[in-house]
Amino acid sequence: MGMYQIIFSVISLVFYPFLFWFKITNSEDISKIIIPIFVFIMMVNTFVIYLKQVKSKYLLFVFAFFFVLMGDTLINLTIYEKFSPLPFATAHILFSIYYIKECAFKKPEIYLLIPTIIVSALLLRYVFLLTNSIETRVVFTIYLLILSIMVWRGMSYIFNRNFNLKKRICIILGSVLFYTTDVLVGLGFLNNLSIYVILTWLIYPPALFCLSIANWFDE
Repeated sequence: MGMYQIIFSVISLVFYPFLFWFKITNSEDISKIIIPIFVFIMMVNTFVIYLKQVKSKYLLFVFAFFFVLMGDTLINLTIYEKFSPLPFATAHILFSIYYIKECAFKKPEIYLLIPTIIVSALLLRYVFLLTNSIETRVVFTIYLLILSIMVWRGMSYIFNRNFNLKKRICIILGSVLFYTTDVLVGLGFLNNLSIYVILTWLIYPPALFCLSIANWFDE
């Protein structure tokens, strides 16, 4: 690991407890500033990776993180929080495209698709029990479909041994954690329980970190 990777990892590690603490203690004035900063740092790392290796596929990660940053900016620094699902959904679509471009479909992946469909269907059923709003149901259905494709394609790296094991772990873990994060955020929107906030901020920063560094390990 080079000096740049060490510095980036240390900065990320320093941010993590502060992000978690300020969110669970409702220190919104502070967390609303440092969350976009943290996401910006993650995005800059993906851009640095692109500049070092100049592979066009890496731009998908840069733009994906740009839309994540846009979503977190809408939530934390504007009054347009309700529009945040749009950039986040776009980010997940870009991650999915990247995964599809890198990993050709393999038959064993069907065994990952089935549990993904089951989990997402159960979650959607629970959402429908929590709300009667047609608009909310439609938004959750579309978003969960996009999210499910992303996590399924991310988990497909389990079967693709053409990539460095560290990269595969980062993408699999990052995708699963990002999926879980968005599910928790959605459930928290419908059912305001503090446990959703705690769990979200335990796993959201590691999700972004894993995805941000995944291409460090390209061979």
